Amino acid sequence: MLKINLDDTIAAIATPIGEGGIGIVRLSGRDALSIADMIFVPKDGKRPSDYAAYTIHYGRVIDKAKNDTIDEALLTVLRAPR
Repeated sequence: MLKINLDDTIAAIATPIGEGGIGIVRLSGRDALSIADMIFVPKDGKRPSDYAAYTIHYGRVIDKAKNDTIDEALLTVLRAPR
């Protein structure tokens, strides 16, 4: 039987299958913002974990190993339990 742990941090594609101009990736769980701190570089220079809930921030998703930008992104911060 599959045991579900509600404390797990997950990343999942939230965009329907097919071609489109925008892709949505959901990162949620206890460690979501600390992971975002490692891969998202906001234009304002702050850390995602310092942002208030219900805010949106422009920046870049990066690959630190290659020192390369993967894509531009909007990060929406929604904090538990809502």
